[in-house]
Amino acid sequence: MADSPIREHFRAQIGKDVASTPPGFSEWLQPKMIAVEEDSLTIEVIVRPEMCNPVGTLHGGIHSAILDVVIGMTVVLLVTYSGITIARNALWKNALTLMRHDIKQVSNSAQANNLLASHLMKYSYEPEYANEANAMRFEAIEHFKQSIRIYPYFFNVWYDLGRVYIIMNDPASALPCFKEAHTLDTTFYDATFNVARIASQLGDVNTAITYYGRCIDTDPGQLQAYIELSYLYFRLDRSFESIAVNEKAIAFNPNWREPYDNIAKTYLALNEPNKALPYLKKLQEFR
Repeated sequence: MADSPIREHFRAQIGKDVASTPPGFSEWLQPKMIAVEEDSLTIEVIVRPEMCNPVGTLHGGIHSAILDVVIGMTVVLLVTYSGITIARNALWKNALTLMRHDIKQVSNSAQANNLLASHLMKYSYEPEYANEANAMRFEAIEHFKQSIRIYPYFFNVWYDLGRVYIIMNDPASALPCFKEAHTLDTTFYDATFNVARIASQLGDVNTAITYYGRCIDTDPGQLQAYIELSYLYFRLDRSFESIAVNEKAIAFNPNWREPYDNIAKTYLALNEPNKALPYLKKLQEFR
């Protein structure tokens, strides 16, 4: 049997990380293609500390995500392409045109819709598709939505759909996508942070405060969440809560400069220069 274009596509990735497009949760997993056979494929995922639960074993959600990646690619390999022996290469110039054609055969596959949507996003940045870029991104949105309709618990599709809405300058539509991604995996920092930032931009301050707090609880080593939460409190004239957030940042990492600066500025805005002074002195040490 002659090699199908999709098998050739997979074999070209042997020894490489299998990246998602746009970059999202699948890329975070860093799956590496090891082997591609006629009726199977093998990927390798290195288990990193951030993939583990508090007892040090692989998190169940990560287990499911790895299975989803390898099963989805295997289904596409077997069902969509492997049984087709006629020469079709002349009909398709790349993986995108191939997937666009064959999605009709697997329209009820969540992973097939996800793969097509991801390729639409990837190719929308290619110069040859410049005139079609926005239309391709809207097409990608529809296939991401179809993937979710088929399998509503598809974490990385919710996350990638939110990312596409951000690219399309539609934060109101992105927000529920990132919220759902957070619900499916409360430990994934980026989804939580995107909810907080977008909610703040849209004026939903209660949601923003809640999710910035979750960001800090999830990964207290991320300075930006402290900075944005403290600034949000400052804008709301909740100065002492703003100061408390910055003090919490300093307690975690005394070598961060920005929290000292923020506290000094807040006390100066409150016309309390004496309280600002020790923080201003501390800032001198960073120069």
